[in-house]
Amino acid sequence: IPPSQTIPSPVLIQFPLGSGKDVSTSSGMEDSVHSFKAADLVIELSQTHKAKPDLTNLVFGTVFSDHMLTIEWTNAGGWHKPHIKSLHLACSAMHYAVQLFEGMKAYRGADDKVCLFRPMLNMNRMAKSAERASLLVRTHTGCGTEQTSLLGAEYFRKALYIRAWRGGTGDCTMGGNYGASIYAQHEAVDYGCQQVLWLYGDDHQITEVGTMNMITFKEALATPPLDGIILPGMMRQSILELTRKWGEFKVCERYLTMADLCCALKEGRVKEKFGSGTACVVSPVGCILYQGENLHIPCQEDFPQLASRLMKELTDVQVRWSQTSMQRLFHVGSTSFHSTRVCPVRHV
Repeated sequence: IPPSQTIPSPVLIQFPLGSGKDVSTSSGMEDSVHSFKAADLVIELSQTHKAKPDLTNLVFGTVFSDHMLTIEWTNAGGWHKPHIKSLHLACSAMHYAVQLFEGMKAYRGADDKVCLFRPMLNMNRMAKSAERASLLVRTHTGCGTEQTSLLGAEYFRKALYIRAWRGGTGDCTMGGNYGASIYAQHEAVDYGCQQVLWLYGDDHQITEVGTMNMITFKEALATPPLDGIILPGMMRQSILELTRKWGEFKVCERYLTMADLCCALKEGRVKEKFGSGTACVVSPVGCILYQGENLHIPCQEDFPQLASRLMKELTDVQVRWSQTSMQRLFHVGSTSFHSTRVCPVRHV
């Protein structure tokens, strides 16, 4: 965005659910007066349709709709007509900015023939970019509740990849945060691990595991503070609120280094270690490969009691609507859900 331009102010969208009225907007911008409404919906059906899945055997992250809803917003025209079109919902370019571009020119010579200038250099650069972005086809691993083995990002003597840094966007759900980390994930699989444990700084502070927040249970439950490189996970917050409500052990947000973890493991003080996130809710960790050594987490023998308890209580809130002070459910179609704030995306 040129310095002379400013990002448009947030748009407040009222959702009068069940009323059948148009969706109205108020952005404070005179040139953005258009709105979108259901009557203008344009539907472009897919030419091929997936078979209806077995509803009794659904696996997370494997079943997708044939279509996606898109609504464009521009500075000049405001909201445009909503479109439902054929687009895979798992498109990695949309989720994690896993994409590349290549610039190449064609020239018309003095002999009126069209030619390319050193195109193989472009192709080689594109191949290198594709490999780094993990666009080359590789076997994917699923995400479940099984215990996970982790590869420390500092497995080698120096940092090979950097996921987040202070002053960056590590605390935001931006696709660009994750695209560059997929290659490291593939390397973790090559070492027999399922995820990457991201470390920060010379003292190897434990930050996140894959795309999940990292939680350690010793004498107390501890997780890194939100200091600008940690994503403020919904499950992380829910776990902190829930365990503090129990009042059974100390709950704290503090830095934990790999040296701290190794020492606590040797002294037998670590009870469990697990990741938390919207996808997996709670995922126990069974082993960490760090600087050539397998650090064994004892939850395999003792059964991850805390992780299992958290999984049950959190899913009770989500699915069975258990009565708890932490309950924060918005029922789809409920007239009690009045509005939400949406910041429009500028096309650049």
